[in-house]
Amino acid sequence: MYRQSARPSGTCPGCRRALSRVTFAGYHYERCAVCSGIWLERATLAAMWDEMAPGAPLPEMTTRSGPSRPCPTCGDAMTPIDLQTIPLDQCALDGIWFDWPELEVALASAALPLTTWRALFLDRLAKMT
Repeated sequence: MYRQSARPSGTCPGCRRALSRVTFAGYHYERCAVCSGIWLERATLAAMWDEMAPGAPLPEMTTRSGPSRPCPTCGDAMTPIDLQTIPLDQCALDGIWFDWPELEVALASAALPLTTWRALFLDRLAKMT
């Protein structure tokens, strides 16, 4: 019987270490054990977003200026983007990179009223940029 091999884990665009596969709460993604960055597919982010805010679509991600980082999967330059003012990096083909604690902050923006989210996370966002 033919078995397709699993896709190899990628390399962290921040510290250049190998990423580890993680499954948590039914979601599959890759994580850097050194810097805690997270690499996931856009569909996984959309599913997480929907769990936090049922029926609410994933907000539009806007392109921003800034240095590009290599995609953990293909190595091509990722596009710097913003999601709810959170600076991320996206490979159009492979996924989205979240430095620590960007995924937590993004998902909190889905679950909390905007004024509460800003009060809790605006200082964190300022430190990330």
